[in-house]
Amino acid sequence: MVRPLTEAGADEYIHYGTHFTSMFRRCCPERVTTARIEAEGRLKILERPRGDALRAA
Repeated sequence: MVRPLTEAGADEYIHYGTHFTSMFRRCCPERVTTARIEAEGRLKILERPRGDALRAA
């Protein structure tokens, strides 16, 4: 989890894995990797590390 460097609210953060995956899917929708992420339900895998990071913060 990455928080802004400036003063920000406690709920402002970016989970790097979720951010990277979302950007990849948006920028490269036609790639075989994007189809695999969606077909194999890999987005659900990101929910656990993101939740763990939020609880630890």
